[in-house]
Amino acid sequence: RSRAKNTLIFSCLHAPYHHDNAHDFLKAQKQKWNIDRAICLGDFSDQFTASRFGSNSKAKGADNEQEELEHALVSLAAIFPELEVLLGNHDVRVEKQAASNGIPTNRIRPIQEVPSLIKPLKGWKFHGDECEIIPGITAIHGDTIKGPNAGEAAVMTYRTNIVMGDKHTLGGVMTYTRKKWQNWCLHVGSLIDPESVATDYAKKHIRKSVLGCGVLLDNKL
Repeated sequence: RSRAKNTLIFSCLHAPYHHDNAHDFLKAQKQKWNIDRAICLGDFSDQFTASRFGSNSKAKGADNEQEELEHALVSLAAIFPELEVLLGNHDVRVEKQAASNGIPTNRIRPIQEVPSLIKPLKGWKFHGDECEIIPGITAIHGDTIKGPNAGEAAVMTYRTNIVMGDKHTLGGVMTYTRKKWQNWCLHVGSLIDPESVATDYAKKHIRKSVLGCGVLLDNKL
C-alpha cells in the first residue's frame, strides 16, 4: 500500500532567491489539497556565490546569502516539518567548488548539518537526485536531461511515470505513448523569483519560468 494519500511536489525554490509568495503559496496548497506527504525535487537552494556567476555586483555576498538561505529553510520547515528532499545541481555547488579547488569534499558540511539548521530540518529526509514516490512513479531532479523534450527523454530512460524538477519553463503533464507502453511526465515548474539576480542568465530567453507545483491525489494525477 502507498505510504501517503495526497502528495505535494515542488522544485527549484533557489532560496534565498525564491519568489516572495513561494512559502504562502505552498502553505495554501498543503491546506487546499489535504497534503500528508511533501517532496522537494531539488534546488531548494541556489548557492549563487559559489557559482561562476557569483562575482555579479548585484549578488548578496556569501555571508548574507547563507544567512537568508538558512532563514528561508527554517520558514519552509515550519510549513513542512517532514519533507523528502532531492539534491539538485545548485544544492551541491559548494561541494563542486571544493572538489575543483582540491579541497576534500568530506571537509564540507552539507546544508542539513549546518548547526543552526540541524534542529529545524531534523524531520527532513534527504535523497540523492531521484527517489521512488510509489511503484510506477519516480521523482527526479532532472538536470542531466536537457531540452524542451526532457520529459519524453526521461520517460524513455526510466520506462516509468516521471515527476521532474529543474526545468523552470515547463509545467503540466505530457503523456507519451508507444506501441506497447504509455507513461506520463509531470513537470512542476519552479518557485524562483524570475526577477532575481540568480536568473540574470535567462533574462533574454524566449521561454520564461512557470511558477507552480504538482499534486498527486490518491497517488494519481
